[in-house]
Amino acid sequence: MDFQGLTEQPATAHQPAQGDTQGKAQETTTPFSVPSSFLPPHPPLVGRDCELENIRQRLCDSPSASVRLALEGVAGVGKTCLAIVLAYDPQVRDCFPGGVLVANPGQHAAFISRVAREPDPRSEPCLLIMDDIRSVEDIQPFLNARPHISLLLTCRQCAPLPQATRRDLDHLIGPENLFPIEPLSDTHATDLLRQSAGIPAPDGQEELEVLAALAGGLPLLLTLLGGYLRHQRQAAPEAWFAQAIEDLKEAAKRLSLPTSPIEQAGRVARRGFLSGLFGKPPSPKPLSPKVILDLSVGTLPRHMQMDAIRVAALLPDPLSFDHATAHAVAEPTDERSFSVLVERNVLRETGDGRLCIHQALCEWAEAEKRFYSEVRSAHRRLIAYHLDRFSPNNAAALAHWQEHPDNWQQMLRTWEEATADPALLQTCLTTMVRPLIEQGYHDEVRAGLVHALSLFREDSLLLGLANYDLGLIAYARAVYEQAVEYAEAALLHFQIAHEEKEQGMALTLLGQIARTRGDHPAARRYLEEVLLITPEADEVNYAVSLLNLAVVLMEQQDYHAARPLFERSLALHRRVFGANHPRTLTIRHHLASLPETGPPTDPPTVEHRGNGQEAATAQPSGGEQSQQGISRKAKTTTRKGTGKSGRRGPRAK
Repeated sequence: MDFQGLTEQPATAHQPAQGDTQGKAQETTTPFSVPSSFLPPHPPLVGRDCELENIRQRLCDSPSASVRLALEGVAGVGKTCLAIVLAYDPQVRDCFPGGVLVANPGQHAAFISRVAREPDPRSEPCLLIMDDIRSVEDIQPFLNARPHISLLLTCRQCAPLPQATRRDLDHLIGPENLFPIEPLSDTHATDLLRQSAGIPAPDGQEELEVLAALAGGLPLLLTLLGGYLRHQRQAAPEAWFAQAIEDLKEAAKRLSLPTSPIEQAGRVARRGFLSGLFGKPPSPKPLSPKVILDLSVGTLPRHMQMDAIRVAALLPDPLSFDHATAHAVAEPTDERSFSVLVERNVLRETGDGRLCIHQALCEWAEAEKRFYSEVRSAHRRLIAYHLDRFSPNNAAALAHWQEHPDNWQQMLRTWEEATADPALLQTCLTTMVRPLIEQGYHDEVRAGLVHALSLFREDSLLLGLANYDLGLIAYARAVYEQAVEYAEAALLHFQIAHEEKEQGMALTLLGQIARTRGDHPAARRYLEEVLLITPEADEVNYAVSLLNLAVVLMEQQDYHAARPLFERSLALHRRVFGANHPRTLTIRHHLASLPETGPPTDPPTVEHRGNGQEAATAQPSGGEQSQQGISRKAKTTTRKGTGKSGRRGPRAK
């Protein structure tokens, strides 16, 4: 793990202010916008003009007065699609110049919490759209949200919310601001089914009406059924309806559910031409959604069925995933699998080469016992894929993969699963936990780290890593006393484990904390010690160590001591990272801004290391600071050998 540069503060949502001894966060205005993964749904919404207009009007009437609304309905009724369409609506976006963010409760957690709570009179009206609220914890960040933030939440009706969650939801938005989203009318349901099936009007009107009735007017089921019908009409143009009835009955039998509504639908369609004489027969009762979910997957070729089930191991919309992740999880044997699943509306393309799957499909696959082993195997492949992202050979691919915010949420679930698996938790401690912290997932990561402290009591390296990560979280939250305690505990465990590189990490964190609190002498002592124990052969960390110390010396106006460190760091950065790397440019800027004269200091010297390596370091500028740095170095247990770069797995004790 590379040391962090002090010129680059941790990438966290709760940024500590430089020199702030009270631990207050900087007040910043950060406009946000709809992530690229959230694109208008396909096919376009049908039969929702009235709901869209009502919600749009409520949102735009007075956006500066913190409008708070919630959409409630059964799974598959189209709440998420409504929310996404509103997020892209030009009138809505004009009303919220501060930005629009669409997410589920776990995504962008730290950023949402900061935007919702930090006082900032400069902020413009903005809109947070939170999909699938299910618990008190999901609502908590918004109970005391700032006045200029408006909220649009979605929540389920089919699975009643816990009493406490319902109470907080009513308190947050008020019962009068709850919009119930009902299934589509018969006419609109038939229109959506026709559109999804690609059947020109007026062909098959009676058949489509009875099939739409079986779907219960739920857009999800109608689009899945339409994708099936589009394929079925190509295979059997003359008998597509009769085959659909038979396939629905087979799906119901597999699920041990009644087939009578399906048989009634067949009779209703056959009597359609007599309806003018005897009156239109009653529509069949809606089927259990499971039947149409089973139909949409069960009528695929066997290998594609399994591909669809395995993809259900990924988190559902509004999150998306790329084709590489889908291939790693499903391991399809047919390259056409995902395109066929898109044609059948089992998967949806969101643009930019990404896909998503509906939550109802994921929950159905998870709940079906016959698919249990396939879903669990896919989960394990997803975990392996996430861990493989951090292989040294995948550095370039990881950088690109991490650019998309949805991928972090998928990775977070791997970390959550690791808390129940000691071996996986050990691996995650050395790979993904640090990037998750840097993305602001503090609460989500912290519980697993605390668990690691009790689980790995006999392993000094793992204890050091867990303490160090907890220190990073405390520092990001500006809880500096706690951050120091964790960092010092991490340093002690790393010394016991004879891990010099990790000792450098802990000392760098202590230096960051001291500098942030305005204690530059202490920061200088810590960072001088980092430089003493960092091998020059470890060019990445040595370059950053030089930079860290140079920045502190510059802030102390010790320009003569800072200049050679900046110059040495610049040379290394140019060679290792390139002339246009952000840190390279930062060092050039610092060098250009240094005065030509400054307080006299002792010249840099070279320390000969006892392990056969020579490390050119900037010698501390005399006196007590220098002696304290050397004294601590003498107490540090050093590792024999040359020392390897990168984190290593813990040794058996």
